[in-house]
Amino acid sequence: MTISLPYRRDRRYLTGVDWIIGVLDSMTKRATGAGNSSRILLELDGRADESRVREICHGFAARFPVLSGRPARDWLNLAPFWKSGGREGCCSVGMLPAQPDVESALAALCGALDDPFPTERDHLAFRLVHAGPNRSCLGMAFDHRLFDARGAELFLDRLAGFDPADAQPQELTRPTREPELSGWAEKFSAGRNVNRAIRECAAARPARLPVPAGRAGFQYRFERLDGAQSRRLTESAFALGGYLVKLPGLLAWAVQAVDRLFAARGHTPGHYLIPVTIDRRAARDGPVFFNHISFLYFLLERRDLGSLECLVRAISSQMYEQTKSGLPGDFEQTMMLMRILPVGLLAGISRRLFGGNFGTFAFSYLGESACRAREFLGHRILNIVHAPRVSTPPGLGIFLNECDGRINVTASSLEALLTPDETVGLARHFLSAAS
Repeated sequence: MTISLPYRRDRRYLTGVDWIIGVLDSMTKRATGAGNSSRILLELDGRADESRVREICHGFAARFPVLSGRPARDWLNLAPFWKSGGREGCCSVGMLPAQPDVESALAALCGALDDPFPTERDHLAFRLVHAGPNRSCLGMAFDHRLFDARGAELFLDRLAGFDPADAQPQELTRPTREPELSGWAEKFSAGRNVNRAIRECAAARPARLPVPAGRAGFQYRFERLDGAQSRRLTESAFALGGYLVKLPGLLAWAVQAVDRLFAARGHTPGHYLIPVTIDRRAARDGPVFFNHISFLYFLLERRDLGSLECLVRAISSQMYEQTKSGLPGDFEQTMMLMRILPVGLLAGISRRLFGGNFGTFAFSYLGESACRAREFLGHRILNIVHAPRVSTPPGLGIFLNECDGRINVTASSLEALLTPDETVGLARHFLSAAS
């Protein structure tokens, strides 16, 4: 017998992954004072005009009431949904003092966009800064409850092509999604599989750095590779992981870099746990808003670090095993069950399940940017870099993205977790391991 619960077809009901992102947002706010957000940084040729940036950003955001929404609950079926704001979406746009070069401009943007959003209905902010005589950098901070990284790139792509004179309504204006209130047996079966995986990870007591108490910002180190360096890194990753498989090699180098950090502090942990975000869109230019991701979890023994080849084999084995067993899909289905719990309560349960340890560090490889626009307001886009506030704990991560075939490596850490020199060293150790 199938039980059918009523729901509204004009609402965007949140998925289980959307809800767990809300949990990570809550925990990060508790640990650092600001939520689980990220920023995309565009390097532009020439000096972009502040008034034009304001016009375009405000005009485009106004087309999307979803941008001024917040989570709510449908009391007819207990499923959470995104309650869009009024008739218009909103965003904050500002100008920063000019900087002498691109590196200084990126650092200024990260600092300016690290503050929490002012209200529960604010999810998007832009800042522009001129860099030297003929460069500009534009930063977009976004709430991860509303965008994942790929979705934010797709949003920027549409923004770059926006014409304020175009009065046609946008296809993205009011996203909807059914609550998926069926298939309970499959969801409970998936939950048992996920629970076993969680308990295995927790029992290993993987290494992590203690998160200091009190509000803290994030610090970043960017290594922006040129075309030749990017090709060499890609070829090396393929040589390790197999034909067209980059992840094992990239993750192995990241683990080696973090292990070097622990060794420098005199730690020799038994296990490392690394949550890896994977995009689940069927097409590269799929949905823009909300989260279309899942996770792989890699539990690695330190003895696997004896050689790079051994480490890559361990990563490859776990990757194929989890993919074959359907763990990413099971995770999504399990979280659909957990949506009934308030975010705060689910955060507490998650802390107990994981023993307070959500991983040693986070890792993600985005691949080539989904923002295909070549220009923004007539200025050529030279590079696109990601700077995430890593969900805390662990408050530490290594992230890679590509722009026009060039790879960017970002090391992100809570300010009180690593020293500035350690954050710089983390990114450089990754490249050293890859060379």
